[in-house]
Amino acid sequence: MSDNIIDIGNEILKQVDIVDIISSFIKVSKKGRNYVAICPFHDDHDPSLSISKEKQIFKCFVCQTSGNAITFVKKYKNCSYYDAVKIVAQIAGIKDDRLNRTVVRNEISDDLKKVYSCLTDISKDYSGFLYQTEEGRNSGLKYLTDRGLSEDVIDRFKIGYALKDGDALPNILLEKGYSLKTIEKTGIGLIYGEKIKDNNAGRVIFSIMDADGQVVGFSARQIVTDKNQGKYINSPETEGGVFHKSNILYNYYNAKDEARRSKFVYIVEGFMDAIAVDRVGIHNVVALMGTAFTKDHIRLLRFLNCEVRLCLDNDGPGQDAMIKICRMLDGSDIKYRLVSNSQVVNGKDSDEILKNGGPDALKNYLNNLLSEGVFILNYYSKKLDLSNLANKKVLLTQFIPFLAKITDPVDVEFYTQKLSQLTGFSLAIITSQVKSFQNKSEQVNTDDTVIDDVEVNFPKKDRDLTRLELSERQIVGYMLENKEAVKEYDLKLGYLVNDKYREIANLIEQYVENQQTNTYSVNDLINYISGYSEDLDEKKKDEIIDVITSISLNDYKTPPYSIESFDDCVKVINEKKEWHRSYDAYNQGSIGKSEEEKAKQAKALLEKRRELIIQREKGNK
Repeated sequence: MSDNIIDIGNEILKQVDIVDIISSFIKVSKKGRNYVAICPFHDDHDPSLSISKEKQIFKCFVCQTSGNAITFVKKYKNCSYYDAVKIVAQIAGIKDDRLNRTVVRNEISDDLKKVYSCLTDISKDYSGFLYQTEEGRNSGLKYLTDRGLSEDVIDRFKIGYALKDGDALPNILLEKGYSLKTIEKTGIGLIYGEKIKDNNAGRVIFSIMDADGQVVGFSARQIVTDKNQGKYINSPETEGGVFHKSNILYNYYNAKDEARRSKFVYIVEGFMDAIAVDRVGIHNVVALMGTAFTKDHIRLLRFLNCEVRLCLDNDGPGQDAMIKICRMLDGSDIKYRLVSNSQVVNGKDSDEILKNGGPDALKNYLNNLLSEGVFILNYYSKKLDLSNLANKKVLLTQFIPFLAKITDPVDVEFYTQKLSQLTGFSLAIITSQVKSFQNKSEQVNTDDTVIDDVEVNFPKKDRDLTRLELSERQIVGYMLENKEAVKEYDLKLGYLVNDKYREIANLIEQYVENQQTNTYSVNDLINYISGYSEDLDEKKKDEIIDVITSISLNDYKTPPYSIESFDDCVKVINEKKEWHRSYDAYNQGSIGKSEEEKAKQAKALLEKRRELIIQREKGNK
């Protein structure tokens, strides 16, 4: 088994589906035999990104960005080829010891590197204060153990303690060589004069990590209640800092592998809720750090390629937020269910249920899952007095958007009857309201146009290709798919006039020679070129891959490979090459001659060319 990263990439590509990989990042819709999406690489409004499941390649017909699953990730994440291979493997759940190298973070400035380094040191220092100081053990550690947290849980979640002396941590960081400006960018405090104090002093610290496991900020919880201060202090979003609450899901880094493996992930509200769920053996859990849910969170969840299970607090704001999140998830193609809101529980959140009822109570609570429709009906049945006509209309208004999006007729009948039973409105009234809502949505909504099940239409060509260019393009197309065509090329041509086609033909020959393989695909070749570094910069690779995907998708509708069709192309190419040679010879030989002499020379060259063509045709018979 080879340790070459290109070989590893090829092995992984054979085990993944490009549609699954791309749909982990953006919304993908089926269109005929292919799939389409809004292109993330330019300001796209109509689906211009086409994905071929058959060939396992993608191409945008507007910005020309193209490639395979690995190159998509490489461009989308702006990362190295190696990191892209590793990400594709993670999405597909492929374990490969050869990919255990440390992930190289995208190219960042030296200032940001210092901020990241400082954040890592701060997290370690907070952990050290918790265990290695008397204050930390008597205050922070006691608080955590009283809450039932084991040392293993504390370490896994990177929980620490900030000393009451607000100067202690900044002084340690200054001794390590960090500047006041770098310390300020971490968000632990602001510079005043020539000093900086730790705003988290005297609190238990939760380190917050991004999707790659890098500490990006902190949340500090009170131990002794002080109503003049917030229970939690989160890192601010400082200028030059790296903490952005809207694109962070707490515990995402720890949860993502188990979520992909188990095919589901729980979403809870707070740190202690996530930790409570983890403590009962369900490690695939993330927290919103509040109830705000964003498009960046959807992006992170889509990457997991699993079912989402919503489990926010059992109070009004939490339940309202769950319904709002459902509406955001509806447009994302992410499957989801909700923890039942009709249960009799031992607390308003996961942490309280575990504390009051124990592990079994929390597990039972989490496993009682509902569809969105049942959840909404339960919620409004409890919230509203349905003996009141106005409240019945509220329930109807709130439930119609859900009914309008259902396509299964059995589900439509089930939910329509449920709504009719609760409100007393007839099935006919409910159905008419649904149709009215659907009609309005179709008129207003221009972003989510329904895609017909038709073939992808290639964009209009800017120009017609010459016979020579079309023949050379056809030769390259045959070589992309067939090793026999590579042999024929080497035997009968070995050279193409067009620079870009000649370069691709040379790369194909090089690939076949280096890989010693009898079969290969366009996907393999794109992977080879994407990972290939000698003499090719990224811009050149993109240009070559753009041409390859266009040819492979057969945008000029060339016939399938056969020796006869290959030889027809060879004939055209040789004729054109002979014509160019004759034309050059004529220009060189006609210098200083009269018009009569030029005419005689041209006639002689034409006769010679005809004789060569006749001889070549006889030789091919």
